[in-house]
Amino acid sequence: MLWSLASGEVLGTLYVAADGSRWLMTTPDGAFDGSSNIEESLAFRNSAVFVDVHSIVGHTKVHHGLLQSVLETATRLSVR
Repeated sequence: MLWSLASGEVLGTLYVAADGSRWLMTTPDGAFDGSSNIEESLAFRNSAVFVDVHSIVGHTKVHHGLLQSVLETATRLSVR
């Protein structure tokens, strides 16, 4: 987890595959980014139903560059 030291707010969570080959970054508001083709490995859970990301791609919060953005925010907040 990455969080603001100033406020304690969670900025994001980084998941990395055990072999280091893939990664996924998520934020509390549902935005995500990851390694190339990460969407093929994702599904959302809506109550008891899992939904394939490809069926809702137009409605997801894919944010390319999210990891860099969260790290920059964390750095900026910690410098204050």
